Amino acid sequence: MILDKLLEMSNGQAITIDAISDYSVGIDVVKREIGKGKQLYAVVVIDTAANAADAAKTITFSVISDSTANLATSAVVQASTRAYTGAVITAGREPIVIPIPPISLETTDLYYGMQYDVSATFTSFTLSAYIAVEVQSNT
Repeated sequence: MILDKLLEMSNGQAITIDAISDYSVGIDVVKREIGKGKQLYAVVVIDTAANAADAAKTITFSVISDSTANLATSAVVQASTRAYTGAVITAGREPIVIPIPPISLETTDLYYGMQYDVSATFTSFTLSAYIAVEVQSNT
């Protein structure tokens, strides 16, 4: 799979508490429809595993959009995963893939990113997330 640096939302981001991705993907440059006619996905890759002591804690991954690049004004959840336990947050696991609803030219939410919601404070693990048009499966 070929990754585009401009579609990266997190790169080795450490997660301990609820967080927003380090980066956002802007679709405002020419107000174009990114991936027009194609399904887009948010792909989350676990870089380093959660601590064994965090096995029962959970994390939910959400694709969010906002009118500002820092994703802090009025973020709207576009899609979310189920809650994953810390026990399955392991390095090298199959990526977590989230289908993104079609992006409209009429939207005022011109920036997309990720929101990471935890049930309790994790010791720490790291992840990377990006937008992709096609998703590779390791199975």
